[in-house]
Formats: sequence, C-alpha cells, structure tokens
Amino acid sequence: MEAIINEVLIDADVIFHLLVTDSFSKISEILHPYKCIVIDLVYEEVCRKPLCKSLLDTHFKSKNIFLEEFDNNDIEIKKEFALLKRKPLLGPGEIACMARAKFKGNTIASSNFRDTKHYCQEHKIPLIGTLDILYISLHKNIFSIDQCDEIISNAIQFNKALFPESVMKFKQISYYEPDEYSLKSIELFL
Repeated sequence: MEAIINEVLIDADVIFHLLVTDSFSKISEILHPYKCIVIDLVYEEVCRKPLCKSLLDTHFKSKNIFLEEFDNNDIEIKKEFALLKRKPLLGPGEIACMARAKFKGNTIASSNFRDTKHYCQEHKIPLIGTLDILYISLHKNIFSIDQCDEIISNAIQFNKALFPESVMKFKQISYYEPDEYSLKSIELFL
C-alpha cells in the first residue's frame, strides 16, 4: 500500500476530534511529509458548526493545511462521486475524499471506518483515523500519552466519537491496537 501522491485528504470527523483540544494545529507535523488537504465539501460540513469553522480557518492561514476544491473537472472522479453518492451512510465530504483518493492515490484521514474501510481496502487506498493519527504522534514524540488520552476523552465527550470498545471504555491510547490494514497505512508516516 503506497500513496502515489503525498497528500492526505482530511475528513470532517477527524477535524472535529482534533479541534476540540486544539490538537489540529499539529496535524501537518504529525502527517509530515504529506500535504494535508481539506476538500471544500468537507469544509462545508465543518462550517455547519460556526466555532469549528472559525478555528479551522485559522489553520489555513498559519499552518501547512490547504483548502482545495473538489475535482469537478475530472470525469472519472465525478463518475465515482455519483456512484458513491448512492450509499446512504456516506456524507458528501467522505464521498469526495474516497472518489479523489481512488484516482489520485491520496491517503484518507477519516474515522468512519465502518463506511469507508472496505472501499479503501478494495481500491488500495491508505486510510487512517483519529486513533492512527494519535498513534503516529506518539511515535514521532509530538503528543504524550496524556495528551492523546485527553484528545480521546474530549472526542468522545464533545463529538460523540466512536472508537473501538476498549478505547471507549478506558479513553486511553494504550488500549488501541491498529489492525494490519491500519498499520500499513500508519507506516507511510513513520
């Protein structure tokens, strides 16, 4: 599993999880050397929460995080977007990330594994979630275990985040064990 283009498409759920504790400011450092991109359809989802929009906007101005338009001119990506749009549980931001990643070789950062993982595996798209990002941050010495645990606790409390059962129960990063697919995606950043 190897991304062709060194870009990570960040979905709204990951943004919400990390904005709560002002941890989003470290995302470009954690995912270095990849370029961090928020597609405009994801941005529209984030904008539904005015405070989150304001916080995210400051990161576009000061960090290595980029807002980009969805690839409306690429016919293959548009067709894939239309096909994926038929799936009822996927939001437009997730669909945009999945369609673009399939044809451009991007990595996706989304915590909605239930609805995205099978597609990503099928199309050999690297996929990381909030816990994977925290796992990477620990290995790069960007966040401490205590900081990761605080992010998990806040994501559960304020964003109703759904993590694996052991993580939900103890709210600690030490209870997270990436599966084989996640580990292959994580390796891109270590």
